[in-house]
Amino acid sequence: MTSIRRGSWMRVGAVVLAAACGVALGSLSAHAIFSGSALVLIPWAIGCLLIGSVVRHVVTALVASAAFGFAVSITFLVGGYAGDGPLAAALGIFCALAGLGAAGAAAVGLASNRVARLLTRRRHA
Repeated sequence: MTSIRRGSWMRVGAVVLAAACGVALGSLSAHAIFSGSALVLIPWAIGCLLIGSVVRHVVTALVASAAFGFAVSITFLVGGYAGDGPLAAALGIFCALAGLGAAGAAAVGLASNRVARLLTRRRHA
């Protein structure tokens, strides 16, 4: 039987926490924060920047940012849905749009992780 290192559980926890924060922020965005405006993207971008800069492992930062982006996007889209048809009919396009949100969030998270690592190296050098 193989043992799972403690670090790997910490990485899973970071991804789960990022997704949970994405659900919370997506719900708030759909109903309270800048509703109906493109300004809703500002808190989302700040969340991606924070995740990327706080998580030390590059792959974990990438996955956690993508999970955050997907969660915030799908929650915002489903929470703000007011269409005439059933929600199930719109889920396909919502998942595709949330996939784009995940890709954008992963790019921002990866960039902020790289910048944070670069600044940390310079400070310790």
